[in-house]
Amino acid sequence: MAFHQDLQTVVDWAWLNRLTIIEKAKGRGPATHRRGQFHYNPDNDGIWEIYGFICGNTEGGTVGDDQMRKFRRTLTRKLHKWLAPDPEYVLQNGWKNLNSPDDLKELSWKSSFLHVCKNRSLSCAERVYLNLKEETRAEAFCRILVKIWHLPGLSSAKVATPGSTKTDTVVIYLDHRQTRKEVVTIITAYQQRHLGYFGSELPKMVATTGNGIGHGAEPPGMHPLRPNGKEFQGIERSQSFSFYRATLLFIALENTCFSTEGQTVNIRHAFNRKELKELTTTGKVAQPSKHEFEKQVLKLFHLAGLSTHHPERQKDAKFVDMPPPPPPPGRPPRG
Repeated sequence: MAFHQDLQTVVDWAWLNRLTIIEKAKGRGPATHRRGQFHYNPDNDGIWEIYGFICGNTEGGTVGDDQMRKFRRTLTRKLHKWLAPDPEYVLQNGWKNLNSPDDLKELSWKSSFLHVCKNRSLSCAERVYLNLKEETRAEAFCRILVKIWHLPGLSSAKVATPGSTKTDTVVIYLDHRQTRKEVVTIITAYQQRHLGYFGSELPKMVATTGNGIGHGAEPPGMHPLRPNGKEFQGIERSQSFSFYRATLLFIALENTCFSTEGQTVNIRHAFNRKELKELTTTGKVAQPSKHEFEKQVLKLFHLAGLSTHHPERQKDAKFVDMPPPPPPPGRPPRG
């Protein structure tokens, strides 16, 4: 079964680490879950485990006050005064609105993202990803954003603040493919004069166009929860490129590891390595097969509008609203 190289890398890793991923999924959930429902918990650490691998997360280093001050002052001097129309600033920690980057000095903003918004009402279909090295990131981000700010298809851009652990340290949000091509052309020309400002790694499944430059499609505004025939049941939620794919891979892993639809398993006491082995011998949990896992990935990516050969692209996906959960036992439904 031929997958894109990055997707195959993630599939191989997820399969190798399936016990760890499922064990992490039980950590914050209720005492029982039905098959295929562990990911209903928004704090599911199994999905975040896959997400971290896709993003290439690393341990954040020590960040001093001088470094934070320099980053803030660079954004204030070389960005804020050069953009017209005036941008809106939003700090991702707590989603706080700011008047300028200088307002950061009053907040906790290490290892966060600062969003610089031009037109928040613009519908986005494409993203450009950059890996800018921390020591020159503020300078490079300012120069790049000033060069592309005039484009009508630019919605916003975000930059990782010092201490970030992600490989996509800048993300630019755009209206369609043509604008994305214009942005990549401008950034590539800038990179040729500043090769040392760019790191090489990007999140897996992002299409690369150069060293530390890539792109991917905007994911749907619906978060997948349950595949249902030719559509997905889900809930309305904004999500990242990588989290959307991590969720699908986790659902595929669940569907491979459980044998019977509706099988209930006590996950506070099951799924340590010894008991999972015992469950597989009793037939309560399916003997897992990597080939079956790959078939599930193929099926779910197709339902979600993704290609396993070009996972950076996004086609239309049919979603329907998830029905409300049934009332707890012994309690009548509300009229």
